[in-house]
Amino acid sequence: MNGAGGPFVDGSGACTRNVTAHGGRILANAKVHRMFWGDYWTQAAHTAEATDYDTTWTNLANDPSFYTRMSEYGVGAGSAGTRWNLGGAPTGSISEATITARIQSTLSAASYFPSSNDLFVVYLPSGTTDQFDITNNFAGHHNHFTWNVLFFSFDVAYAVIEYSSDRNYTNPVVSHEISEAATDPDLNQFFDGGDGSEVGDICRFVYNNIAGQQVETIYSQKSCRCVREREIDNLDYSGAGHPTLTVFRSGTWYGLGASSYWNFGAPGDYPLPGDFNGDGRTEYALFRPSNGAWYVLNNASGFYDTFFWGVSGDIPVPGDYDGDGITDKAVWRPSNGTWYIWQSSTNTTYSVQWGTSGDIPTPGDFDSDGKTDIAVRRPSSSTWYVLPSTTPGFYTWAQWGVSSDIPVVGDYNGDGKTDWTLFRPSEGRFYVWYKDTGTAFWYGWGTWGDIPVVRDYDGDWKSDIAVWRPSDGNWYVLNSGGGSSTTQWGTSGDIPVLRNVQ
Repeated sequence: MNGAGGPFVDGSGACTRNVTAHGGRILANAKVHRMFWGDYWTQAAHTAEATDYDTTWTNLANDPSFYTRMSEYGVGAGSAGTRWNLGGAPTGSISEATITARIQSTLSAASYFPSSNDLFVVYLPSGTTDQFDITNNFAGHHNHFTWNVLFFSFDVAYAVIEYSSDRNYTNPVVSHEISEAATDPDLNQFFDGGDGSEVGDICRFVYNNIAGQQVETIYSQKSCRCVREREIDNLDYSGAGHPTLTVFRSGTWYGLGASSYWNFGAPGDYPLPGDFNGDGRTEYALFRPSNGAWYVLNNASGFYDTFFWGVSGDIPVPGDYDGDGITDKAVWRPSNGTWYIWQSSTNTTYSVQWGTSGDIPTPGDFDSDGKTDIAVRRPSSSTWYVLPSTTPGFYTWAQWGVSSDIPVVGDYNGDGKTDWTLFRPSEGRFYVWYKDTGTAFWYGWGTWGDIPVVRDYDGDWKSDIAVWRPSDGNWYVLNSGGGSSTTQWGTSGDIPVLRNVQ
């Protein structure tokens, strides 16, 4: 095991966890209802508290990126259901039967008959606890019950959240229970058969941010570690959790399988897609070197926003530098080696001097803390210099490659850390140095003139070796999970949008 979030492996490198299906159901498209039980939540002193939870989980339940973490278990995008005020004043320790009876009576009174995707999240008020949670020292749990109405039977999935005045404690608990309820609603589907742990249990207290809100990560059997939402640079316009092959041609974006093409930009612009507003979907975005402007197209409205951040000659280096799950606008200035970063979480800016003229910026998450780290590669000495966000004031470095190599950062072994990686066009080879083990490998893939387009194409949370060939417009992908693919998309002169900006 490498840190709290994995990977969970033994001495031979074999995964020690085994989360598999056990024949039950999932909530394929969860509809998350918020149930506030007790007059506590309607009292003047506490209505803002209830509204805060309701707003947070209305937004997150509607956020596709929250569910992309569960895609390997068959869970797709979900939605927010209704807010229910249960009323009454339960006090002390209450039984599971009392909770299910209250859910049932509330639904019955409203003539609401749940579908197979409904999930009811019950927030207990201050002064009330659940006997099951107290016995097991839980902060919450999920379960299900059968509700028979005449000739019909409904399998009702629900979660119970113990009260805490600390929202940064409660919200990760809510995310934990929703993730487990979606993948194992009846306690008979996805869990580790060895000890019964569900996808949230394995990653308890391992956090990340989605759209600025702290949530818990969940376990991925494919990568044998705790995972965040899908990487924001995967050009996932639909929010489905996988990349769309896209090229940029003289101001027009062409996406394979996308609903349409977009005339957005001009020749000379850098296409730099990312999730700039935290909605879980990738926005079309551009950096225009001539005026230092960023143009971000809003998915919902179809209008674009303009941000002036940079000057002519700057190199755009967008990333999630503050770890809030939203792409930050950032540039690196070769003339003075300074990084200028505009943080989305606080809407404030800062600058860091790191690098010198002739360096190549190579930002990535080298320490696996969910934040983009400042880094450069110096071709003159073939040296990488990384300024980790977890250890401000200290840096790491490594000499790797030759001066003509192209740096291609990515997480090639699924440990959550960016690996030092190079593409050598003269040989058609990728050289990968795994940071966690200190071992290195090379892969013969590509030829002179190819452009590296490394991303996670097969959905196993590992970067896949890939190139785009301008001469024939083909994407050649070597999947980390096995096999390869060739897809023709684009023509000579296009810019493949999934490439690193050099």
